[in-house]
Amino acid sequence: MEGRVLPHAKGYILAFIVTGAALVLTGANPVAYRSVFLLPLVAVLISTWLGGFGPGIFASLFSTVVLLDWIDLPLASSGVAGAEEAIRLGLFLVSALLISLITSERDLASKSAHARAERQAAVAHLGQRALVERDFGRLLSQVPDLIVETLGVR
Repeated sequence: MEGRVLPHAKGYILAFIVTGAALVLTGANPVAYRSVFLLPLVAVLISTWLGGFGPGIFASLFSTVVLLDWIDLPLASSGVAGAEEAIRLGLFLVSALLISLITSERDLASKSAHARAERQAAVAHLGQRALVERDFGRLLSQVPDLIVETLGVR
């Protein structure tokens, strides 16, 4: 799980490729028109999961713009079919943005928990050394090295 988020530019490139592929597959299969939002939502999830929040938002907006072009929205008329499509597209956009937000927040929480566990391990290691070490002055002189060693910081 650690190190899963790609570097900045690669995340956006991945989002473009995955979302483009999802849109091409969706457009190539007219039978799946009723589920036209399924593959783009999966692309948003993958983009956010591997690229982070920004690429997820990019995939959401990219999908919405392309889907807006595909879906016939008679904005001037008050047709029920046009309103239904507009609502579906709006719900897609809201769902895609929520997927991006929730997935990125989950990743942040995971990283925070991992960092907290590393700090607790460092404190536990120092506590164990304090129980064994009889010379308190020597222990204090070793604290910076023990912290670096425990946290893996160079």
